[in-house]
Amino acid sequence: MATADATIVEKAIHSWLMPIASVAPVPHRLALGFLLRDNDAEIRRDGWGRLWDPEEAARYAVVRDAVERFAGQDGEVLDVGCAQGVLQCGLRYGQYTGIDLAPETIARAADRADAHTRFLVADAATYTPGRTYDAIVFNECLYYLRDPVGVAQRYVRHLAPGGVIVVSMFDRAWALRRILRRLEAVGPVVAGARVINRTGAAWTVQVHQPGGQA
Repeated sequence: MATADATIVEKAIHSWLMPIASVAPVPHRLALGFLLRDNDAEIRRDGWGRLWDPEEAARYAVVRDAVERFAGQDGEVLDVGCAQGVLQCGLRYGQYTGIDLAPETIARAADRADAHTRFLVADAATYTPGRTYDAIVFNECLYYLRDPVGVAQRYVRHLAPGGVIVVSMFDRAWALRRILRRLEAVGPVVAGARVINRTGAAWTVQVHQPGGQA
């Protein structure tokens, strides 16, 4: 009963908070507490299992296309905040590494690990890759970090020559749209798209290439 009550409260919060958040200039630092509580609730519920829902499919398709376009079908990919590794399924790559802070989500992905695929429990804010990558993906995870732009900039040094940072971000909140604009500091946007699903949820996908145009 407690779980059911918590779910009802969460839905009620979303129903009135999201319309306000879409237009109100609420700084990310003030919204972070709510975002982290929402993330914790999703992990407790089913380890972000809803990312497998059809409503998420179009966004994942756009992110996969961006990764394959810039990294190639045999590229090396780092998926930061990978959750259950939904992006990895259907992605063509040479080497894939997925990291996530939640052991529950990594455990659900671990059975897909092989010679070309690995999943690690790691904190995106402090993780240091031991290699370079053709594409580093931040798929709906940057806004859970205290310094989203600073973290993204730190990963630039782990890009291979010509490598890209691929960002997907829910854009129906003022604070998150502001993060997207500030990500210009990572490198110029060389490709982008906006994805809207049938429920009206909307995301922006941006490809940043610190080294310049592809």
